[in-house]
Amino acid sequence: MNEPSVLDRSLRAAGGLPIGLTSLTNPPLASILVNLTNEQPMAHFVTLYEAKTHLSGLVDRAAAGEEIVIAKNGVPQARLVPLTSRGEPRKPANAMRIRRIAADFDAPDPAIDALFSGGETT
Repeated sequence: MNEPSVLDRSLRAAGGLPIGLTSLTNPPLASILVNLTNEQPMAHFVTLYEAKTHLSGLVDRAAAGEEIVIAKNGVPQARLVPLTSRGEPRKPANAMRIRRIAADFDAPDPAIDALFSGGETT
């Protein structure tokens, strides 16, 4: 039988491994430990239902720099990450060549009011 690693022995001495784990040196957990030692933030896992229910909040958290993994039936399916660059702010194209807007541009139009009230237009 293989001898436990130094990490496994120290964790057992400190109170043991989480339930169901026999070693921290198996491949999936080893990759997690590598991420921890590289000081990369761990991804936060949410279910698809949680993602649908709290999408706005998850987008805010991702924009703040957090990485969120969305899982369906316990299997990771998508990753919500912040954008690295947003580019330059949009500049209006001025396609309609509107230079000014009249002060009464949003005033009621009697002809349209008559159409909605069932009357005739003049």
